[in-house]
Amino acid sequence: QLSRASSTVRPPKLERCKTSLALMAQPDKALSHLTGLGIFYSDSPVGIPPVMTHFLRNIDAMHEVVIILTVRFLPMPVITPVERLLVRSVDGVPNFYQVVARYGYQDKIDHGPSFISMVISTILHKLELKAGLRGAGLENDYIHELEGGVEAAQDDKPEDDDPDEEEGNAAAAAAAAASMAAAMAPSELYASSMGDGASMVSHISHPSPYVSRFALNALERIRVVAQDVDAPESATEALAMAEALLETVADKVVYYQGRAFTRANESEGIMHSFVVGTLYRSLETIAYNDSEAWSIPLDNMVELGMALEI
Repeated sequence: QLSRASSTVRPPKLERCKTSLALMAQPDKALSHLTGLGIFYSDSPVGIPPVMTHFLRNIDAMHEVVIILTVRFLPMPVITPVERLLVRSVDGVPNFYQVVARYGYQDKIDHGPSFISMVISTILHKLELKAGLRGAGLENDYIHELEGGVEAAQDDKPEDDDPDEEEGNAAAAAAAAASMAAAMAPSELYASSMGDGASMVSHISHPSPYVSRFALNALERIRVVAQDVDAPESATEALAMAEALLETVADKVVYYQGRAFTRANESEGIMHSFVVGTLYRSLETIAYNDSEAWSIPLDNMVELGMALEI
């Protein structure tokens, strides 16, 4: 269970009237929260995907943290892990991120836990920069994570964990994160945040396969900076976003895909109804979707059907 800083308070709900998620129907009605991290696939890296609008209009609820994910194929054989992801926050909507995943024509797409862990680590790295952390060590740590740190962090864990050893490893990782934060932040800031020498780093465990050690260390580095009395507002915002992200992803991850079903407009005549309603829908039924080969966990996937009248 991820611990939370007492000074960080997340908004209890998303209000449509104050965000770009406002809909025409009942725009002043608040959205209910769904547990876990929501990933919505989108063909466009800009704007809100139709599947999300359709979901909001019918479900009237949303995950606290959402990733809008777009897959792009580039005309080259392989994309390196460091160059794969483009991440940005959605303006005006807290805890919403747009992510573009780029692949070459020889790359194998696997959107299982390792991929989600990479996305989470990339977002945490962006939040570190938002909090004001800089340094070659930070960038090297991030590059190491993308080039194999995810698998290494998961594979080096023994099957029979010793509780005392696990606690010692967690404490050592937290101390290392605090040490790196000290090297990247002003020395007087770190000294004031540590008080009488007592560690500000609290114990965090990560049973979720989506949360890597890098992500946990990034959270602690952000926390060291944000808990200083003179910390900038951007550091406080970065801490709130980092904590919300890791808490929701540790709960569960839900993938959402949209599938459009065409329906013939009856006013267009018999021939139109035959072409669209029979021939086109028959081809649509047997059409192959690229996402079927992306290794999306079926137990975590929700497919939302949308009827389009032509």
